[in-house]
Amino acid sequence: KIQIDVDGIGDRLIQFPLPFGRYSNGQWTGTGKFQYLRGQGVARQPSVGVEEDEDQGACCLFAYSFVRLKEEKLGEHVQDYQLSMDLRNMLLEMRGPDGEEEYQ
Repeated sequence: KIQIDVDGIGDRLIQFPLPFGRYSNGQWTGTGKFQYLRGQGVARQPSVGVEEDEDQGACCLFAYSFVRLKEEKLGEHVQDYQLSMDLRNMLLEMRGPDGEEEYQ
């Protein structure tokens, strides 16, 4: 059973001010930043049991610092990424201008 202490909850919430977009693959890093992909497409309600279109166009990889309250762009044309188990390194799957996939 999950119990939420709502007394003073307004003092424990922080804003995550980001522009509209198509967000995916959000993950915490070892330094306390939150990384995510943001695409140019229109955000939509997720559906259960419906496969998503895998080729959703180019995305940019961002990291948001809750200490500095600032977003930083880490890369463009990123299709996917994976953080290492120690959260210090990552593997990027990128798509070049010619459509070729490459890994960095």
